[in-house]
Amino acid sequence: MSERIRFTPEQRREYAERNERMLHSFETTSQRSGDVWRVVCPFCVSSKTGRPDMSARVKLNGRWTCYRCSEYGRLKGFDFDESTSCTWGALPKEQVEIQPPEGWHPLWTGEGATALSFEPARQYLRKRGVSGDMLEVLQVGAVLNGYYGGRVVLPLLDGADLWRGWVARDWTGTADRPYLNAKSMSREFLWNGHVLDIETDEPAIIVEGIFDAVSLWPNACAVLGKPTHQHVDLMLGARRPVVLCLDGDAIDEEWELLAKLRLYGVRSGAIRLPAKVDPDEAVDYVRARARVCLEELL
Repeated sequence: MSERIRFTPEQRREYAERNERMLHSFETTSQRSGDVWRVVCPFCVSSKTGRPDMSARVKLNGRWTCYRCSEYGRLKGFDFDESTSCTWGALPKEQVEIQPPEGWHPLWTGEGATALSFEPARQYLRKRGVSGDMLEVLQVGAVLNGYYGGRVVLPLLDGADLWRGWVARDWTGTADRPYLNAKSMSREFLWNGHVLDIETDEPAIIVEGIFDAVSLWPNACAVLGKPTHQHVDLMLGARRPVVLCLDGDAIDEEWELLAKLRLYGVRSGAIRLPAKVDPDEAVDYVRARARVCLEELL
């Protein structure tokens, strides 16, 4: 695709009208929950009650998304900050930490760092680009026995180093399911997603797999599958450029997401990979293209 995407006057008018409706809903129904507001979505109704409910979220920067109907936009002309009042007052931000799997041992200290029984795990991680210094920073561990035996464990950490979930990867090559996730883990979080809040000109690279992100660490985030509406909302609020580098079979989804990011003013780009080529197999190419693609046409 070589032509720049253009939005018609009708598309821009519809976008402005959606934001006007959401602004009215925010002013009359919003409820603070940490750094976001829950808002009644004026565009859809619950399948259970048949009535609108608080399925939309508005962030401090004014960007909003409904997680039911997928409408989205950005409220302008409104000063969102920590003192912004809400109709129903503030709610404490829920802080739920997920525990490591049973039998987990850290690999940067103690038995996990020295025992011969953990050497296959350490060797596997070295092959995947996880250096010794990274083990502690990323809080990487491993499990020898039990349901999660033979797996290295990489947690999803927030900015406060709380575990929001984890991914357990089989290192033996014998498991029916190479990856297992924490059962109560929310898809709301990105692996290493807190780097989107760092204000810098260095692009944050969005990839699918956790080891793809590890290979490009520290400037990469993993969606752990396909991007969700929550992930897109985080990208829309990024304080740095965003570069998409999804797997080679996700070109259409990548283009649509890039168009959305650019429409709402996010400096963004996309790196196209051949089919069946993952980012961790083309690290030098991805890094070389990360800044260049920000200036390319869609």
